Amino acid sequence: MDSFKLRKEFVDFLERVGYINTVEIKRAFLEIPREVFAPYNSSLSDVYSDDVIVTYMKDGKVVSTSSQPSLMARMIEMLGIKKGDNVLEIGTGTGYNAAIISRIVGEEGKVITVEVRDELCEIAKENFKKLGLENILVINSDGSPEALRDFSPFDSIVVTVGIDFPRKDFAYLIKTNGKICFPLNFYTMDMNPTCLLKRTSRDFLLKVEIASKFLRAEGKLAWRKNVFKRIDIDEILNLRPVSELKLEELYHRDFEIFLEIVTLSLYRKSGFTVYFEGNEDVALFSHVYAKFYSKKVLENMMKILSLWRSLREPSIFDLTFRVSYISEKPEIEPKTN
Repeated sequence: MDSFKLRKEFVDFLERVGYINTVEIKRAFLEIPREVFAPYNSSLSDVYSDDVIVTYMKDGKVVSTSSQPSLMARMIEMLGIKKGDNVLEIGTGTGYNAAIISRIVGEEGKVITVEVRDELCEIAKENFKKLGLENILVINSDGSPEALRDFSPFDSIVVTVGIDFPRKDFAYLIKTNGKICFPLNFYTMDMNPTCLLKRTSRDFLLKVEIASKFLRAEGKLAWRKNVFKRIDIDEILNLRPVSELKLEELYHRDFEIFLEIVTLSLYRKSGFTVYFEGNEDVALFSHVYAKFYSKKVLENMMKILSLWRSLREPSIFDLTFRVSYISEKPEIEPKTN
């Protein structure tokens, strides 16, 4: 069976099950052959399945993948990308997602796509050249906002690697009413659900949309990784706690996830879950107890727990969050009205 016939059958399937819902997205998936961006030894049956494809390995380690087409389509639809838009993509890989978006925005639009690995940048450029895609600019960068300001503001930003929560300088690359779709790294679990962050005239609104898992970014978009490295469990254990609670008084898995997203200060390390803001602003959780090393942290934790309970102990997928940027680190709280 030839490539186009398989591609059409696959795209029809994605439309039939509800992953593709617009003519523009369907046309783009029909026009861009996924096999161009896959390893040369990939079979067409593998290429036209709704699976992640490993597209590049280095030293035996997977460093680039092509996401599930269904997830790509859902992210593009959530962003509302349209003809003439100026779109930023973080995580070029071999270029499939950027190529799809380039077809949607058309000649009047532009796709700026960023890749941290220079060898992948060259592969993507060659792939775009093969298909005659001239409205894509590839930038070799870790996604630092300094390298992107000259191309902003963007109508949409799509991130195809797991990142820590967008800091102020990155979030404000987007236009008012523009959206950022990104996988959010958690440090208490091996997951990064797909989120949608919309800029309003006053602040930002966040929805956690899809349970998902992506490779994780390096560099400035993984700023919490530096905090994680600073945590010294042995040093914390030598501190004297100001309060200690039995864990059942505090612990609930949904609360732990809620706590991480609203504080961006929760980490799992050496068998412990740690709330860490630096110095002695620390709490330590084991399987039986919660220890607090400052009154400030204890009070803050009890306040957040009370808020979560007042909301009837929701999952983060049930909430809309309001996000503001008084400083570079965002302030995140559930929207209650």
